[in-house]
Amino acid sequence: MSRVKHHEDIFYRLIDDFGTNVVAAADLYKDIIYNFSPENGRVQEFRDMEHTCDACVRAIMVELAQSFITPFDREDIAALAHKMDDIVDSMYGVVQRLTIFHVDEVRPSARDLADITVNCTHELKILFEHLPNFKKDKVVREQTEKIKLLEDDGDDTYHIALGHLYDGGIDTVDVIKWNKLYDTMEAAIDACEECAYVVDGVVIKNA
Repeated sequence: MSRVKHHEDIFYRLIDDFGTNVVAAADLYKDIIYNFSPENGRVQEFRDMEHTCDACVRAIMVELAQSFITPFDREDIAALAHKMDDIVDSMYGVVQRLTIFHVDEVRPSARDLADITVNCTHELKILFEHLPNFKKDKVVREQTEKIKLLEDDGDDTYHIALGHLYDGGIDTVDVIKWNKLYDTMEAAIDACEECAYVVDGVVIKNA
């Protein structure tokens, strides 16, 4: 294996490993939301996962600092790592707020948004598996389009959820709580789409 190929493979491996951890975090996030208990919000469990993902960011940044050769622009590698971290940070924000806000019961729309987040992360994982061949592999662009469509579904679900909050049948304090929760849940989905946009930019720049 050439020295150039070796350095490229390191970055693809680090991104793919990070993708695996993002999927695991999303699966945990969904499980927490579907099975939420006010007595055990499982904040520490998700915090441990968030720390694992922070370590993935640091590993990529260290490799960037030490490498002269990268498979595509180092700015794009850094942006992709930070957007992936944004996904996990947003999910962690939701898990924290469920406990901080003393939520008694999770609303159905929250489960719907969690489902979309999980689907986005799984599509991202497929994207990362094909990323080493992004110049030739059509799956890369196909995956970015799938993620964008899922984000559109997330927007629709988010707006419907907000509409239900303000239909006059919910206590004002709960409206405030869930407005913030929905905003943070949408941010996780938006971060998935932003990852897709970074990869789209990489493909276009290298066409």
